[in-house]
Amino acid sequence: TIFDSQQSTLQVVALVPQAGQVSFWHRESSEASFDYLQFFIDNSMQQEWSGNLAWSQATYPVAAGMHTFRWVYSKDGSVSSFEDAVYIDDVFIGPP
Repeated sequence: TIFDSQQSTLQVVALVPQAGQVSFWHRESSEASFDYLQFFIDNSMQQEWSGNLAWSQATYPVAAGMHTFRWVYSKDGSVSSFEDAVYIDDVFIGPP
């Protein structure tokens, strides 16, 4: 559980032996345009989502080497309904 003006982070550091991809499923139930789930590869933001979104899959190319994959859910300073949530599932890192 996080409250207004807080964030929650999931980080995975992995060695990718050959060029491939990272993919995962995500779902959001948050205040649209204010509370965001952001995804980063090596501190470079790839995409962000907010609002009430159904399960969808995201896929990004990844070069060979050591990489940091990070998901950050940030809440703004207002309108907390205690029903806001984000979900990440079935993370895959490997060849396409």
